[in-house]
Amino acid sequence: MGWKRVKDHYQISYLVHANEKGEVIIGSPHVPKQVIINQDGHVSVLYEPPRNSALANLIDSMKAEPGVLAELVCSEDTFAASLPVFTYKRGALVELKCEALGYPNVTHDGQIQYENTHSADSDQVVRWAKECALLRRKGLHEYRGRLETQMKEAEADIAANAAEIERLAATYPQVIVEDRYDQA
Repeated sequence: MGWKRVKDHYQISYLVHANEKGEVIIGSPHVPKQVIINQDGHVSVLYEPPRNSALANLIDSMKAEPGVLAELVCSEDTFAASLPVFTYKRGALVELKCEALGYPNVTHDGQIQYENTHSADSDQVVRWAKECALLRRKGLHEYRGRLETQMKEAEADIAANAAEIERLAATYPQVIVEDRYDQA
């Protein structure tokens, strides 16, 4: 993945990182995904910058040479340093490498080192992972509660509808209507 090669080649001062698909992403702290470059060198602009701005000029330069851009994106990056940095994923501590620690720096594999997800202190990362998992559990229980409430409301609506159908059938037996609607 060549996110660093793209950054160095075009001397990009913006935030440059990568995603799991191997695409290079250019953005800012406020809009981290403003431009996406795929491995074929195709440039997708998610948020159009002002005309004649530095970012607009950069986009024009990259679009003018898709072959060079594709080669850069697909090439291997080289790094001056390989410092250990930790993060977490699906309940596991993950060790990565980076040239410099902390936000807005990026790991060798292209991840932005956010202040609450990446640290050189593995114990701190484990604390974050546990807090995140506990918060997710709380959110999932709340979500299940909302779904249970919706299910109770749906059951009440179905019962009310069944009573309505029975009332209509009892009140107007002479009017026959074929039930063509699926009953779940």
